[in-house]
Parts: sequence; C-alpha cells; structure tokens
Amino acid sequence: MFNKRYILLMLGSMMIIIVAFIFLTRQLNWNYVSDLYKDKDEPAAIIIDQEEVIETEQLHIFVSLDEEQFGQLDQLRILIENSNPHIEVTLTNQYVEQYEYAEWELKSKLDELGDVQLVPNEWILPLATKGLLQPVDRLMNSDSLASHLPGYTDALRWNGYLWGVPYSSNPFIILTHNLLQEFVNKTVDDAIVDAIDVTTDPTKEPSEKMINNTTPEIVSEDEVETNSNWDHMLEMLALVELNDAEIDLLNFADNSYDALLVWLTYGDIARQRGISNSEFSEEQLTMIQWLAEHQDRVQLDNALEGPGAEEANWPLYYMTSWDGFMTSKEELYEQYGAIEVLIPVPWLNGYSFVIQANSKQASAAIEWIEQITQLASAKLEGAPTRNMDYMLSSSSVLTNMGGILNQKLLESQMMNVSPDWPKEYVTMKQQWDATSTFSDKLNLLK
Repeated sequence: MFNKRYILLMLGSMMIIIVAFIFLTRQLNWNYVSDLYKDKDEPAAIIIDQEEVIETEQLHIFVSLDEEQFGQLDQLRILIENSNPHIEVTLTNQYVEQYEYAEWELKSKLDELGDVQLVPNEWILPLATKGLLQPVDRLMNSDSLASHLPGYTDALRWNGYLWGVPYSSNPFIILTHNLLQEFVNKTVDDAIVDAIDVTTDPTKEPSEKMINNTTPEIVSEDEVETNSNWDHMLEMLALVELNDAEIDLLNFADNSYDALLVWLTYGDIARQRGISNSEFSEEQLTMIQWLAEHQDRVQLDNALEGPGAEEANWPLYYMTSWDGFMTSKEELYEQYGAIEVLIPVPWLNGYSFVIQANSKQASAAIEWIEQITQLASAKLEGAPTRNMDYMLSSSSVLTNMGGILNQKLLESQMMNVSPDWPKEYVTMKQQWDATSTFSDKLNLLK
C-alpha cells in the first residue's frame, strides 16, 4: 500500500514539474541575453563571429621558358603565394616542344593557353589585333601604370590600349669607343651627344680636309646628304682614322638577325614608321649596301668571345646584350665609355604577360601579374623593367640605362603593327640563321 502511494506521489510530482517547464518555456524568449532587454520591442540576437568565406579563383598561366627561367618564375610564384590565398595558380611550361608564333596563335584561338600567358614582346600586338587579348591598362591603377618604363610599354600599345605587362628583358645595347671622346673632341663641341642625340640637327657636312684625306669608300658627299645616325657613324669613323687609328666600324652581336634590326633602327631612327622585316627605307638600304661592300670593317660576333680577345680589334660602336655587358663589363670599361649607352630597340628580346581575351579571371590575373612583375623587377638580375630599379641603383650605367628606358619611344623604334609581323620575323630569322656567309645574309634583304 505504501509503495503504491509513493509511486503515485512521485508520478504526480513529475507531471507538475513537466507542466511547469512547458509553461515557463513558452513564456520565456531564449533570444534574450539580459533582463535589460526585456522591455525592448525587438529582442537582441546572440551574434556568433564567423570568418568571411572567400571564394578561391582558379588562375591558369601558360609559359614557354627554359629550365632556369621557369625555375625563377616558379620561385617568384611561391614567394607571393601567401599574399594571394584567394588565387590558386596552375603554372604550365611548354618548352620541350616549343610553339612557334603560328601554333601559339592557334592554341590561343582554341582557348588552350589559360588565363595568362608569357610571350615575346613582338607577339603581343599581332595577337591583340586579332582579338585574342584583353587590354591590361583598364585593370591597372595610375600608380601601377606609371611604374612601368615607357621604353617597354610604348611598344606594347595599340589602338589606345596597353596589351602587355613587362616581365623580363635583355635588350641590345651599343657602347661608343673611348677613341671618339679622345679624337673627335678636337673638331666637334660635344661629339658623343651630337652622335647619339636624334633631336639635334647638325646640317654641316664634313670639312674639306676630312673628305680629301679619307678614302671615298668610307665617307663621301653622297653619304652625308641626310642627317642620320648612320651618316654620323661614318663621320666618326673617318675622323678617328685621320688620327692614324685603324678600327672597324661595328659588330653584330652573335651574328644575329636581331642585331641587324637594331643597327637598321639606330641608323635611321628619324624615319616615321615602325620596324619592318622587309620594307626598308632608302637610308636603311644604303646601310645594307655599305655593309655588303665593307665587310672587312664589320665584326660578326662579340669581340670578347674566343681566343685573342685581349688583342681584339674593338669596333668603334660595340653591340652586346645587357646580360653580355654585365658578364664582361670590366673588360668593356677599358675600351668604352661606360656612361654612353645606346638602346635603339629596348623591347626586342623581352617577355611580357598578357591576359587571354575570354578569361573570366581578369581581375585576379592582373593582381597576380602586377605582384609577380614587381617582385621580378626587384629580385632578378637583368635590365630594369620598372622605375624603382634604376632610381635606387648606385651603378651609373644602370641609372643611365634606366633613364633611357624612361623616355618615350620614337615611332621608328617600335614595330610596324601588322598581324603578319611575327611570321615575317620568324621567316627572316630562319633564313638568316641558315645562310652561311655574311654576303648571302645581306642579300636576303635586297
């Protein structure tokens, strides 16, 4: 009897507790966090901090670099990885079976080259004219645009837009022999400046003594009718020879077709058209004819290479690449004025990043490109690609070179914009390389 009464009492107590709990639960609002909020119209919600979810953007980058160059780029990619957690980069290197321009263009049309590509500078405008690229300047702020040197970017502009962001460069540079300063100062107020400054207009012809005492094959009245750098080079050669100094006029860096384009550009830098692979000006044809007739005054490689370099006949105007200059600058300082550096075609032999026309990741692409190019400019040895490089340099040569690259290009220093320019360039370069003698190489241009 006792057990039944106890059990009933326990059950009754539990029912009372349950009913009371339900009643209180319905009466209480669990969003309240304090009695202070009970009189307010809206209860205060309990807020739990959560990290903002950032969507990762996939960026595919396609390059064609040798093992060392690709390793450098990959190291730069790793260095900026932590600062771009929202960008996942896939880097593809197509080097073993390198694509020529025509195949690259086809792959681009088929959308097989990713969002970002690293290409030779001379490919960029032809790709842009065919609608295969996006302009990059509309994605960049003014400070970023101002940091890039016009010596590169001017050659990457077309139709009012910039189509590439410079990454690396190894331009051809020309040094003038110390003999110019030594001998020419006797007859010219500022010989070196007059010889390289295309803004001056020295219309005077060589003196009668100079013409009479120089063999007609070196300088004649016909050859000095126009004011050009080529005429001035011949005048300088004649003046030096008047002082009983035997010297060649110039050399071709590695006997290359690129070196020819650089000489033709510098020799007729005042013309009003871009660099062509087939249509040469009258002045340029005159240069080609002189080179053909005076091959004994032309060196077909860099004088520093090979045996007997110390006794080499250093040319009056010496051409080398920036990398070549940095490797042999001590020897060059002995023969050439280090302050005088000429860079007729700074964009040739350089690479820039471009963005594929139909890429949906353009914002992420330009963010990555800008960081990688800025880091490359600070980390990689080579010619400066941004203002920051030479402004902070203690090297007078690098500072002077940066100053030249910071000047706007003349029309004659840029490529003649044509969709077929790379194909013509590749054809001429292949023919040049396949021809054995210098005479035959020059005959390709006539």
